[in-house]
Amino acid sequence: MQGPSRFGSFSVFENHMYFKSLYELSYDRYHENAMDIYRVVTEIAYTNASTGENVWNCMPMPLKSAIEGDFPEVLSAARIEGYSGVGRFNDQIHFEENLFLADQEFLEMFTFPLLK
Repeated sequence: MQGPSRFGSFSVFENHMYFKSLYELSYDRYHENAMDIYRVVTEIAYTNASTGENVWNCMPMPLKSAIEGDFPEVLSAARIEGYSGVGRFNDQIHFEENLFLADQEFLEMFTFPLLK
């Protein structure tokens, strides 16, 4: 029995990249300025003996100021960071997971439908 041909392997890779590109371009397109919004990340991957491979995206905190200062074509930049922790609301203490902290520019850049 013969293994996959080079052409067949390339075709599978090409299809994967095509569909991955479609996926990447398919979300967050409803924002008014979607064509002018870009994401800058550093992807960090490491292997932990107990949990296996872990991957997350991050951006150094000073990068926002550097991008705004060094690239005049960048009109605005915002950082967003995942967070979990304890907070107080109406004299009750809550532990919350999946919270996000963001710069105020975040809501100026994106047009999420928000309740008033």
